[in-house]
Amino acid sequence: MKVFDVVDFKEWQEIAGKCEYATFFHTPSWAKVFSESYPNMEIATKKFIFDDSTRVILPLIKRNAMKGFASCYVSSIAGVYGGVISDGKINEKKISEIFTYLIKWNTLDVSIIGNPFFDYSLPKRFKVKEELTQVLEIGKPEEEIWVGYAHSVKNQINKASKSGVMCREAKTLDEWKEYYSIYQESVKRWGDKATSNYPFLLFENLFRENNSNIKLWLVVCDNKIVGGNLNFYHNNHCVEWHASFLSDYFKYGIRKFLAHKIILDANAKGYNYYDFNPSGGHVGTMEFKETFGSKKLSFKRWEWKNSSLDMIVRVKNKLSKS
Repeated sequence: MKVFDVVDFKEWQEIAGKCEYATFFHTPSWAKVFSESYPNMEIATKKFIFDDSTRVILPLIKRNAMKGFASCYVSSIAGVYGGVISDGKINEKKISEIFTYLIKWNTLDVSIIGNPFFDYSLPKRFKVKEELTQVLEIGKPEEEIWVGYAHSVKNQINKASKSGVMCREAKTLDEWKEYYSIYQESVKRWGDKATSNYPFLLFENLFRENNSNIKLWLVVCDNKIVGGNLNFYHNNHCVEWHASFLSDYFKYGIRKFLAHKIILDANAKGYNYYDFNPSGGHVGTMEFKETFGSKKLSFKRWEWKNSSLDMIVRVKNKLSKS
């Protein structure tokens, strides 16, 4: 096995395009926008080439720890799918070699978020737990998709249509800024329940990627932007990553109306899956996704921690507080 610590973006993208289970989160664009948005994040993706010429990419983001003495690795960032992608078949032996390579004396910890479209196992030294996402299978006539919706979804879509609600793709940075202001209002409304508060720079960098697989969908009511969904596309997979809406307009059915329109657009363009993404344990969010007829898919999350270095960090932190 040959290991390359520097990976060419073009080759990375090529392999992601050939890998049937790769998602947008496995592409260089995802790692790039985060490394550009957060000064403490560095792309550390690895390439592995095996004797049978199989190429494997492991997307990684690195954070320095202990003043640069140690490293922390995560695949992928922001809690989304990571792990290996390949231009050929990879077995458990190859996977074990890849992840064993990451475990070094100066590695503090490794976090690998798996992929519901490719199940595999890591060496036993990695602690594992199960996660869930919710996915709607599309790639079929619109009538069949509609039949799978709950009655409440159909009512909300019809209500929005009668109220003149429309949706469109954001085209300008000002429209992205307007969406971000709605997101900030939502963060205030969520209060302590908010699980993230991303900087505008991240959204600006997504816009400046000028990537047709990145789409911010806006929902418009009375000529006013009242919410949106940020969706990513790759191979046969469409996934919604971020959504925010003005609470005063929920009564018009805007959330379900917009999701429905994006689902139909993805279906018309030949995608097979509409992925609602993991819900972070929010029961109400999971119930919302179920009303569209989505099914639950499991995937794994693995963690490895260097116990010796971790003990040093704990002692130093304790001494600094005393």
